Amino acid sequence: MAYTHLEIAAEQSAKNPGDPCGDVVLWERTARHTLVILADGLGHGIRANLAATACASQLAAMLREGFSLREAFSVVAQQMNTARGRNPSYTAFSVAQISSA
Repeated sequence: MAYTHLEIAAEQSAKNPGDPCGDVVLWERTARHTLVILADGLGHGIRANLAATACASQLAAMLREGFSLREAFSVVAQQMNTARGRNPSYTAFSVAQISSA
């Protein structure tokens, strides 16, 4: 069997120097897959960073607990749809689960 290597690199730049970036990149590797989550909190600074971190962390936790990718994505997407426009914790996100085999 051929070995496949997946390299992940991320670079972020905050809107205002010294402030946290409103984008979060989270990745986890297991024997079965590599999970990559990109979350972009609405706005910039600490509020956007907290919203993006919470979104990415919740998605990763649900997947670790055994939810399927479809189930976890659906739950978080519904929460974001509810928060959109009314709540500063809205986050746009993408997730990729790349199988090892």
